Amino acid sequence: MATTKLATLITTDQITKEFITIHNQLDKFDAISKSVNIQDDETLAIAENNAAQIKELLTLTDAARKKVGDPYYKTHKAVNEYAKGITDRIKSFKERFGHNITSYRKVQEAAARAHLDSKRKDLEAEEELKTIEAAKIVRLTRTIYAKLYGGTFMTKAGEEKVASGCHTQEDCIELAGILNTSLPDDESYIYFPEKGSKIRLEAGKFIRKHQIDLMELASDIPGKRIAATDRINQNRVNAGMAAVKTQETLTKNIATATRKEVKAGEADIKEAAKGTRKILKFRIDNPEQVLREYLSVDDVKIRAWMEGQNDLIKENLQKNVQPLPGIQFYVEEIYAAR
Repeated sequence: MATTKLATLITTDQITKEFITIHNQLDKFDAISKSVNIQDDETLAIAENNAAQIKELLTLTDAARKKVGDPYYKTHKAVNEYAKGITDRIKSFKERFGHNITSYRKVQEAAARAHLDSKRKDLEAEEELKTIEAAKIVRLTRTIYAKLYGGTFMTKAGEEKVASGCHTQEDCIELAGILNTSLPDDESYIYFPEKGSKIRLEAGKFIRKHQIDLMELASDIPGKRIAATDRINQNRVNAGMAAVKTQETLTKNIATATRKEVKAGEADIKEAAKGTRKILKFRIDNPEQVLREYLSVDDVKIRAWMEGQNDLIKENLQKNVQPLPGIQFYVEEIYAAR
């Protein structure tokens, strides 16, 4: 390279010396960026690492430009032009990596979205099965308490029946026997296996309390009979509340489990698209239709308007409407090197 004297205090050789470390890496990243081929997460990681190094080269180039150019006002333009030649090449490397990385990320994101869509359908079907099982648990709970205290209940076939309740110790013993022999065990439940034992345990407590109260009802002491009657009435209310709570808990558990799965799928989508961002761009679609104030065409003016109307433009694009005649705005997804 021939030496051209630019000012009394600096030469092109001195400029080159400041950029030599960066300049020596240009051919390396030129070759790497041309051969980038992302096939899996491992090669994606390598590409992202190279993109980060290229970003660092841009930072170093700008720092060198400022170091050399700022103290020399008269040579500032020459330094900028020299740096621009390097920067343009580096940007071309960055664009190659960005294009490949973004393409791979978009495929991964699309796959994650498709997986979540499929998962949603499975979750809907599973929710229906869970709801059916939950309804069975609630029905059994209400049936047991209706047979203990008296009241209406629904059979498995959906028929409404009336139970008179347990009025003797023998009635309580018979009901307890039904709990131990006929009530479905934990293995009978697919989604709520712990409920079989819990129903049996809670119902057993109410039966034992009722047996004690029945003995008190047979007492010769009026005060004991009155107290027993009050307890039976209160236990009837408590049993009803327990059935309601069981229904509310199961409904909440079903919704929570579904929400957790959906959030996990959304997190996978976010992870797949990590490092990319959507930016608004434009191109002249029909020059004859461009408004007079935007003629030249003044890219800077259009870009300034675009940045001030970002939300409006995006809203129009969703409706397939271009806000400025003759100019096509569009969203391009790029890779943001970290």
